Amino acid sequence: MMAIKSALIGCGGIAGAHVKALADLHERGVTEAPQVVAVCDIDESRAQERAAELAAFGPAPRVYDDIEQLLAVEDEVEAVDICALHSEHHTLAEAALASGRHVIIEKPLGITIRAARRIIDTAVATRRVLAVAERWSAPVVFGGIGEAVTEDGDTIPMNSAFL
Repeated sequence: MMAIKSALIGCGGIAGAHVKALADLHERGVTEAPQVVAVCDIDESRAQERAAELAAFGPAPRVYDDIEQLLAVEDEVEAVDICALHSEHHTLAEAALASGRHVIIEKPLGITIRAARRIIDTAVATRRVLAVAERWSAPVVFGGIGEAVTEDGDTIPMNSAFL
């Protein structure tokens, strides 16, 4: 299985948790983890910082301060990970979905029911995957599941970063 080429949209605080989870997957040898090839934030210096963190365990992502430009030129990006301000979720998600990218978006999906509905409707219309990132306690939900099997047949401990 090939790694999904993705872009990180919004490089503030919660994006750091996403980068940390990706680094953890890399350290554990999970080669199917998404490969971040581009980062975008309206504060370019923040995007540069996240790009440097990602480059510590993979190729250096290209840096953008405009999502429209990223979506227009980054043909290899299959999915975006939206970690931006809640008030921008619907605008960013709709743009990404309309451009043919799959979307994982930090909670909340939208700041209003109308905004969330617009995102869902766009995902349905474009036949793209839409997922909302939610932190929850995996042991409570999965009980005895504590390991994952790698492609080589090795097992690695599971935690909520993998789910």
